[in-house]
Amino acid sequence: MPSDNDAKRLRKAYFAYRSVAFILRILPRKVAVGLAQFVALKLSEKSPSQFQTVADNLQPVLEKSDPSQLRKTVLQAYRDYGRYWAEVARLGRSSISGLKKDWSVEGEEFLEEALATNGKVILVLPHLGSWEIGALWFARQGWQVTTVAEAIQPRELFEWFRKKREKLGLRIFPLEYGATTALAKVLNNKGMIALVADRDISGGGIEVMFFGRKAKLPGGPALLALRNDAVLLPCAVYQRPGGKAHGVILPPLDTTRRGQLRQDIGRVTQEMAVQFELLIKKAPSQWHAFQPIFIIDGSQDFPGDNQAAKETENLS
Repeated sequence: MPSDNDAKRLRKAYFAYRSVAFILRILPRKVAVGLAQFVALKLSEKSPSQFQTVADNLQPVLEKSDPSQLRKTVLQAYRDYGRYWAEVARLGRSSISGLKKDWSVEGEEFLEEALATNGKVILVLPHLGSWEIGALWFARQGWQVTTVAEAIQPRELFEWFRKKREKLGLRIFPLEYGATTALAKVLNNKGMIALVADRDISGGGIEVMFFGRKAKLPGGPALLALRNDAVLLPCAVYQRPGGKAHGVILPPLDTTRRGQLRQDIGRVTQEMAVQFELLIKKAPSQWHAFQPIFIIDGSQDFPGDNQAAKETENLS
């Protein structure tokens, strides 16, 4: 139970978030995006440690870039993150009608083949671009996508967030005890799942090589695919100029059982990391990597560790 002071702080944050979202929604798009980008850049100045975290995450992506180029990319990452939040705040059911001219996709044949031959589909994404816009595209096709999200506090904020996403056709389960079972039921009913899986939030993930460095990524997507005979499709949704978006769906990962379950989870998760590298390299500044990703000196910073996160194998 949060203390009275914590409860007041959380409710204040809740109303502040809703107020900002309302303002961004009623402003013209260019103004809303510009304002969000301005705020994001100001936040980059106020937290040098987080700025350095973003730089540390992007440096191996850019490989041989000089410090000046790295700094420019980090600043652009803040701008792209500001645009992401502005566009998410402005999304609504009416946005679906604009997708015909604002959305393009490549690799759709991999999704169609998976749906036709299996029907159990897991879309796995990095925190890249504007992935919620992908939910709109799926809603336009008549498909509902299910995902999980951390049950942030205050609970009112999570419920508000969930209701907004449900209007886009995206069903959200809280990342709590029982989430894995709920997702397995979705798959076995020929449902589609989307999991954002480039960040280990519990410390219980699978160690992989990621951009030439050690990192831990969640093993949940591989576990669900292997246990439920589901197709695992890496994908991403990129921001494009003028409010447009472009989706990329890659070929399915090989989820054939070859040995012990733990070994297969490690193999599939490593291949997922390789495909994420390909997706992120297409637009490094659109990778929203504001938390430590890589293992340094045998340790890694994690924002929390709880039974629900462990039970779901760190699904998102």
